[in-house]
Amino acid sequence: MHEKNNINANLEEVDIIIYGHSHKYSLDINENIIYLNPGSCRRKRFLLPLTMAIMNIINGKVQIEKIDINN
Repeated sequence: MHEKNNINANLEEVDIIIYGHSHKYSLDINENIIYLNPGSCRRKRFLLPLTMAIMNIINGKVQIEKIDINN
């Protein structure tokens, strides 16, 4: 998904949405759906910190780790 605002309204069977575009890390849970923007780990843009995320799903449990990347 490129932008969070472009998400289809029919999300009955969706557990996780990963999106981007803003290059800014964001993690939200709304109506039992995880919305994750891992940020950007490439060159710095818009003076935002460089970030990425690691997601593990083990036995149906989601674990998300935010990684801050120092230059």
